[in-house]
Formats: sequence, structure tokens, C-alpha cells
Amino acid sequence: MKLASYNIHFGVGRDGVCDLARALDAVRDADIIGLQEVDSYWERSGNVEQVELIRELMPEHDLAYGPGVEVIKHDAATGEPVRGRRRRSGNIILSRYPIQTVRNYPLPKYGASGPKLDIQKALIEVSVDTPFGPLRVYNTHLCHLSEQQRKQQLEFMLDIHHRARFEGTPLSGTHPKDGSFASESTLAPVPDNAVLLGDLNLLPSGEAYSTIAGATGNRWSRVPRLGGFVDAWVAAGHDEQIGIAQGEVHGATSGDHTRRIDYCFVSEALADRVVAVEVRYDAVGSDHYPVIVTMG
Repeated sequence: MKLASYNIHFGVGRDGVCDLARALDAVRDADIIGLQEVDSYWERSGNVEQVELIRELMPEHDLAYGPGVEVIKHDAATGEPVRGRRRRSGNIILSRYPIQTVRNYPLPKYGASGPKLDIQKALIEVSVDTPFGPLRVYNTHLCHLSEQQRKQQLEFMLDIHHRARFEGTPLSGTHPKDGSFASESTLAPVPDNAVLLGDLNLLPSGEAYSTIAGATGNRWSRVPRLGGFVDAWVAAGHDEQIGIAQGEVHGATSGDHTRRIDYCFVSEALADRVVAVEVRYDAVGSDHYPVIVTMG
């Protein structure tokens, strides 16, 4: 099974051309895909509904969308509000396997003043039945301004992860009346195992990385939290710092080839099933490179 995380930069590549199909081609063969920076009705990406376009371009995948931003849309010529349309930006999860449930959470944010823009970020969660068993899949895009805000957002996400099994599915229990919410078959329990895909905007050397990967210890490089996550890049046998301090290409996911900021984290129970992790440096459809994780 292949997983992919890709910040598609709303389809605008390093050549400045907006070509959504080109961006998707880089991850089309993956089974579960987390996309970040997906637009609806923004001038910067051609003023189109990218969610529905992705649905058309990837018909072999089920799709769930979790916007972080949803704001009024004005006509570019007249300045008048456009009824029935709002500008949206957020995250998509694509899956070859049917998506059973979807939940979307706004992440904590500070708010910014002056020449800084603080964007509402979101975390989307789906559950799917895979060849590896039931799986929760998270996809997110963390704050680009502040390490402390990223740390707060990760702590919020980890709390959601730990509470998920105890809160149950969006429709939990039963209802005695016909034609109610429970008129269809009961949903499967919340999966134990999970993966996190996303543009986390953090470096392995930072404090926020330790929040999810575990603090450094005296005898081991990391002490992961019980029931937490393992960096798939490390589980595949790579050094977490390779390609960062040295300015090398290997492992870096940003367009300048110097930073590893896009990740896949997996539950501890899945770490041994990570076979390989690669960064697709031949992909030109964004200012990021996709991360591809093979599990076996």
C-alpha cells in the first residue's frame, strides 16, 4: 500500500503555471493521498472549484475535503459578493478504499497583526478499510509563522488522536425510531491505528517535531509517546536530519531543496510495516515535492 503527502500549492508549479492535473500526476499511483493547499474560487488558481475538478481527475479515488478557510467571494470586476460561492482553502484526502467517516477540525491559531497573515488551518480525519485493516487517516497543514503555534496545533491533534477511540464514530450507538440517523447499518468502530500526512512546516531539529516524534533521550535518538506516532522517514531507515543541515537534496521536500517540512507519521504498531519512503524530485507541479511511503 502506498501513501502520499503533497502540498500542491493550488496547482501552481515552480514555473508559475497553474496545472492541477500535472500536480496530481505525481501521486496518482498512491492508494491514500493527503493534499494540502486545495482551492475553491480563488483568482490565484483560475477561479475554479478545485475540489470537484480533483474528483473528476481522480475518479478511482474516494474524496473527502476539509477546508480551513471559508470566506466571502467577491466578483473581481464589480466587487460585489457572489452568491452561492465562497472562497475555500484546505486539505483533501483521497483513498482507493471507501471512506467510512469524515471529521474536520479547525486548529488553534493566535491571529496576527501588521504585515503578517495568519491563516486558519484545519485537520481532516477519515476512517478507511485497507488491506492492512481499518485505518484512521489524518491530513493537515500547520502554521507557517510560529514554532509555538505549530507545537500547540500538534498537541491539539494528538489529543484528538488519543480521544478518537473513546468518542466513537460520528454516529455512535443506536436509535429506536425508524427513519432516524441510525436507519442504515451500524458504522464500524473507530480504527486503532492511524497515519498523519501533511505539510507540518517544521524541521526535525525543532521543538514542535519533538512534540509528535518524541523527545530525545540519553540512549536512544527518540523516546516516542506510548500510543503516539513514528516518523515514517526514520522508520524506513533514514536519519531524521539528513538533507537538512547540509543543504542536500536527499530528504528535503521544499522547493529550495534545503528543508524537510512534509511528513508521514504512522502509529507505533505500523512502523515495522514501512518498507520505503521517497521524495519525488521529478514532480514540478508545486513549490513542494511529494512524499511517498510504501508499506508492506
